[in-house]
Amino acid sequence: MNWSKGRGIDLGAWPNLMRYLSGVVERPGVRATLVAEGLRK
Repeated sequence: MNWSKGRGIDLGAWPNLMRYLSGVVERPGVRATLVAEGLRK
């Protein structure tokens, strides 16, 4: 949910969502896609 930062939306009110998203971005396929799209180094 990278778009939330750019829109000024704080997801901190939803700790379960934040925990889920943290796990998702560590998946090898997701990580590779984010790197390929220039969204993560």
